[in-house]
Amino acid sequence: MDCLEHLINEIYSNEQRLYFMSTVLSNLCSLALNVDLICSR
Repeated sequence: MDCLEHLINEIYSNEQRLYFMSTVLSNLCSLALNVDLICSR
């Protein structure tokens, strides 16, 4: 988790951080919540 925190806080620009937090993280959470539906097909 420290690596992710370092990436977000130290390496990403403000624009990249905003995109990650609003889009990528949201999509990852949706995928995690629906993995049983996706894998059961």
